[in-house]
This record gives sequence, C-alpha cells and structure tokens, in this order.
Amino acid sequence: MDTQRNFVNRIVSKFINEPEYNPLQILVVDLREKLVDNPNVSKLSRGAMAVNNTLLRFQPKADIEEGHWDSKCSKEERDPFVRRAACADLIADDLLKVMAQARKEAISRLYESDKINE
Repeated sequence: MDTQRNFVNRIVSKFINEPEYNPLQILVVDLREKLVDNPNVSKLSRGAMAVNNTLLRFQPKADIEEGHWDSKCSKEERDPFVRRAACADLIADDLLKVMAQARKEAISRLYESDKINE
C-alpha cells in the first residue's frame, strides 16, 4: 500500500475482472486515497512508509498550510502515520463519506437492475 500505483498493481488488479466488480475496485482505491494520501493533509502526512526521523533531518520540511488538517502537528514529526493519527477523526469522516457514496451508488445499481428484470 506504499503507493497508489503499487496498490492498484498488486492488490486491485487481482480482483475478479468482471464489470460488476468495477465499483468495488473504485471503492477500495478511494478508501486508500482518503486513508493514506488524503489531499486534506500536508504531503508530510501522506504515504504508507514510516521513516526514521534521523534519516530525514537534512531534508527540507514539507510546506504545511494552515488549511491542512495536520497543521497543528509538529513539523519535526516525520512519521506520516503519527501525523495522520492526530487528525484521525477528520480522516474517518472522509472515509464515511466514501462509504456513503458507495452505498448510494450500489442502491442505484440495484434499483436499475430490478427495473431491467421486471
């Protein structure tokens, strides 16, 4: 799950390759994005690689804007998991929105399927 590309190539591509499974593929990609690469957190809080802080001490700090959910985290904290944990409630809300949208679309597909079968 370290990158979106690896996630799709190593996990999502293994799903059953039938049209009715496409919504499931879209759902898991959306969930991963909100959980791991959420656009509402700074780039410092994205990704799935925990890195030792001492390895990054000479690298420039990522810009953190006030609007980012993780803006209250210490800029010195380099572990994206720790940084995202600080705004877990907001990320959870995003995950719930993804699930609610998927549910709405599933109900719509079922409704359309029922209409066709009548």
